Amino acid sequence: MVIDFVFEELEFESALKQVKKHCFTEQGLKFFDNLKFYTNPDEIEKEQKKLLLFCSVIESGKAVNLGGGKIIPLPDFFSPQFILSPEEIISLYKNYLIAESLYKRFYQYDEFKEYFKDFVLLTEFKNAVKKTFEQDGSFKENATPEFASLYKSFRKAEKSIKQRLNKILEKYKDYVFEPIITTRNDRFVIPINRNFKGRLECLVHDFSSSGATAYVEPIEVVDLNNSLIEVKGKIEEEKGRILRELTKVILENKDTFQIADKVIEYFDSLNARYRFMKQYNLTVPVVKGSGDVFFKQAAHPLLLFSGQKVVKNDVILTPEKRILVVSGSNTGGKTVFLKMAGLLILMSQCIIPVPVEDGSYFTPFSDILTDIGDRQDIAQSLSTFSSHLTRIKLILNRANDSSLVLIDELGTGTEPTDGAAIARAVVLGLIKRKSFAIVTTHHQDVSALAFEFDKVRLASVDFDVETLTPTYRLIYDVPGLSHAIDIAVKLGLPEDFLENAKEYSKKANRDYSQLISVLSEKVKRYEEMLKDIEGRSKKVKEKEERILEREKKLEKLKFELEKEIKRDFENFISDYRKEKEKLLHGIKGELRKKAEQFEDKAIDRFKQDFVKKIEVKEKEKKKKEIKKGYMVKHSFFGIKGIVEEVSGNKLLIVSEGKKMWVSKGDVEVVQEKVKKNSQVKIRTGAKEQMFPLELNLIGKRVDEAIDIIEKELDRAMLEGFEKVRIVHGHGTGRLKSGIRSYLAKLPFVKKIESDSNDAATVVSL
Repeated sequence: MVIDFVFEELEFESALKQVKKHCFTEQGLKFFDNLKFYTNPDEIEKEQKKLLLFCSVIESGKAVNLGGGKIIPLPDFFSPQFILSPEEIISLYKNYLIAESLYKRFYQYDEFKEYFKDFVLLTEFKNAVKKTFEQDGSFKENATPEFASLYKSFRKAEKSIKQRLNKILEKYKDYVFEPIITTRNDRFVIPINRNFKGRLECLVHDFSSSGATAYVEPIEVVDLNNSLIEVKGKIEEEKGRILRELTKVILENKDTFQIADKVIEYFDSLNARYRFMKQYNLTVPVVKGSGDVFFKQAAHPLLLFSGQKVVKNDVILTPEKRILVVSGSNTGGKTVFLKMAGLLILMSQCIIPVPVEDGSYFTPFSDILTDIGDRQDIAQSLSTFSSHLTRIKLILNRANDSSLVLIDELGTGTEPTDGAAIARAVVLGLIKRKSFAIVTTHHQDVSALAFEFDKVRLASVDFDVETLTPTYRLIYDVPGLSHAIDIAVKLGLPEDFLENAKEYSKKANRDYSQLISVLSEKVKRYEEMLKDIEGRSKKVKEKEERILEREKKLEKLKFELEKEIKRDFENFISDYRKEKEKLLHGIKGELRKKAEQFEDKAIDRFKQDFVKKIEVKEKEKKKKEIKKGYMVKHSFFGIKGIVEEVSGNKLLIVSEGKKMWVSKGDVEVVQEKVKKNSQVKIRTGAKEQMFPLELNLIGKRVDEAIDIIEKELDRAMLEGFEKVRIVHGHGTGRLKSGIRSYLAKLPFVKKIESDSNDAATVVSL
């Protein structure tokens, strides 16, 4: 358990105040007033996951209702005398609505189910409150049938009294300062000049502050006022009855309302931390159990919240280097760094986001012990040094291997030699106890411990010797200089004083200061190089991410294009079939049947082959370089051809005398260095054969010739040939006539021409 003064010295309450600004409810404020300091890594990780889950839900656009929650104490036991006021009932009703909305939104997540255990949906209570009260908390006149009847009587009596009083005001208008109807002691009265009250039979209820006006109740409305008061009494009795019933329902379901308070308390705290994190661009560092602390480019929270310019530094502690000794000039930022490190640990172990960069992590400590600031106490006769020793005693008595110790200006407040000795002893004591610690000091003997013990690491606050101003940057592994004489020069102290100080310092420190200066410059250059490397690495990583993103987009585009090609192909087939039906309209009998059968088979084969190739994501292709003279095969259409020309990613191939440009990616190498005059085989159907552009049908019967023509013309069309020459000879002319008659009926034949002195026919497709 962390001692209270630690929170005070690290100014934790000032940081917490910034978080509490984002609370919407009294319950949420209560959560932070009783904030838990976690020490178990598993518990911290569990709570962090809940916070991050809540953040992701909110960022997904799902709103939560957290406005207006109030804490209404409830008695432990039911008592008939205990009745909640309308305001209290409405507050409890609002609490229930908030909890109900959170239940509906977050109960679906396993991480949050525990908060809603035993939470009961009170639909009847909700409906009763809505029926009873207006939005401003007043009773609705129709809250119950009895209530409605009483209010009706009340309005009727009220109207009757006002009518009677208005007539009286008109009758005695000469005695009335202002013709108004008002009330005194819950009775309707009118104001008249006190000197004329004897002229009207009435009861006097009050006088104005000046005494000039009397507020009187005319005798003729006394009975009406009595009736009105009687109805009012009954209304109040009905109100009391309703409030007792609602109070009873609430107390019978007290557990649900107490759960609602806890739900609101926790979820308002999550929402406050989420809003706080977004406002200042904060991070939830990863929790580890290895003893490591690494807050990357950390900023002091209070400086960040105040809007000041913040210099960021890394905070690094490891099991191998448990103690960090920070030295350097006055006002250089040593104390700010020390308090920043402690405050970041406190906030992280209380599950509050902190100003560090992604990649940060920490190990929770069982205890945090501090000695920061001047606690001189005149009443207790304690000097500054004595108060420090008292705190050091407490620290050494409590510190262990899971403690974090923060000591500012260790060894000050007494004679330097004794102070340095005590400071060394304290650090050695912390080493013995295996504690983690950050210590600031001006004593070189304390800094020297880093060269004697592996567990100690040095760091110093940077100082610009040219401008004589601190940069507030922390440099690891280099001891710091006080730069006291440099600052004295800047402040303009007398020259003789400065000379004496420089001479004495030179004798005391010998070459120590010069060595530190050289080391500091080298470390600065190293850090600048490291920063440059990190910057380049970041750019490379960003470039890799852009490339991966581009690849994803290209893959998605490829997928969409494949879908579009499939869709276009289906549309093409559909349109083709429609067009075919139009062209074959009127062709009947066996000829039409054969045409349709062949067409269906051809299209199905082509379609299956086409779709199969589209769905293959990465088709393995031969990686050979394609050169002129190679034989290639088209992946989609199965056409083979010889490469006549290579132009970039395009190939000009020749197939059966026809030339066409194709993409390299659409073909495969079938054969290299094809011999001249080699014929190109064309794939048709299940086997490969020579496709004839000329059909020799001499000697065939007409029906035999038509069968051959039908088959070969279909193949020619599928392979894209535009003309076919049919040799039939002269003979009796019957074969020629039958062939041409058949060709004239085909819808895909554009033109029929005589050739070779009418011994052949050229068909244009």
